Amino acid sequence: MGTSKEAEQISPSAEHYVSLICDQHEVAVILPEKVWKHCDVSAVCRDSFGPLVCLTFDVPLDIEVAGYLQPVVNCLANAGLSIVPQCALIYDHIQVNEKDSDAAITALTELRQSALSDAP
Repeated sequence: MGTSKEAEQISPSAEHYVSLICDQHEVAVILPEKVWKHCDVSAVCRDSFGPLVCLTFDVPLDIEVAGYLQPVVNCLANAGLSIVPQCALIYDHIQVNEKDSDAAITALTELRQSALSDAP
């Protein structure tokens, strides 16, 4: 996960999010819940879920960095937590169900502590 300063920069969002997925072959949109409540798309939605909490990895990454998110995804999967990853060019985010946010933060904190103890 990088330095301890970088690992400490995983922060939950203050607001809730809703994920929209339009298939065949996909358009995915993650909106603040307050925006979703003002949209009139309920007639075309097959399903919705949330509220989601967005955990942001607030570490600017070079485009050449590969695989850094894999330990995070594995950690959360091993904790039995469902996630919606949202990767962008510079920053990455993981949405978790609001009810799972404390467990996700605990699991990621333990991952950070393990990574730090293994660091040279």
